[in-house]
Amino acid sequence: MESFTTGKNVFLTVENTMMDYVSVVNQVKTDYNATDKAVIVLGDYFGGNYAAWMRMKFPQHFQGALASSAPMLYWKDSPSVDDSELSMSITNIWANIDSDQRCMKGMREAFYDLNTTINNEYLYDEVSAIFNTCSKLASSLDVTNIMTHIE
Repeated sequence: MESFTTGKNVFLTVENTMMDYVSVVNQVKTDYNATDKAVIVLGDYFGGNYAAWMRMKFPQHFQGALASSAPMLYWKDSPSVDDSELSMSITNIWANIDSDQRCMKGMREAFYDLNTTINNEYLYDEVSAIFNTCSKLASSLDVTNIMTHIE
């Protein structure tokens, strides 16, 4: 998509997204004569991070936040947490709820298969079809990006 090409997405930042959200909330409160009403933001997983950040950054606009399953400390290159800790935490949760380990085995096999696909460009079309990607995979980086997003 042209919108996501380098140079076209310079304003697509976390800060701008949060400021847009503040603008929308203020407009809705004005439109519905609710300027004296409290606003609670909520989100799950990454949306939970946004909810917490919104409350911290704009406390005058958001009187509360519920951040469910938000991996607040789990960021790549975070000084406080090892990069693999979030993945291991999620793996442990699945291991505890998957009594016969069938799902765990399937996930491990899927990641193994994706890892072997990285350097096999003949399988890129098949992986594109399985994940119904918007555009066909063209490089090992494309496969790595899929793995990163589903990890």
